[in-house]
Amino acid sequence: APALLLALAGCRPAGSGAAGSLAGTVRDGDTRQPIADAELTVGAATARTEAVGQFLLPELDVGTAR
Repeated sequence: APALLLALAGCRPAGSGAAGSLAGTVRDGDTRQPIADAELTVGAATARTEAVGQFLLPELDVGTAR
């Protein structure tokens, strides 16, 4: 299985500090090519990457997710 690289851009909490969003690009760790249609899950929120590997998970609870 190829290695995956997740580049995160903009983990910004909302003005109240109670919610934030997570955006980034999923790339193949070996070729650095974007991965389309990858599914990401953070807590109960899910998103799929676009053709260029980009995703957005809006309105996430602020804190640590595993």
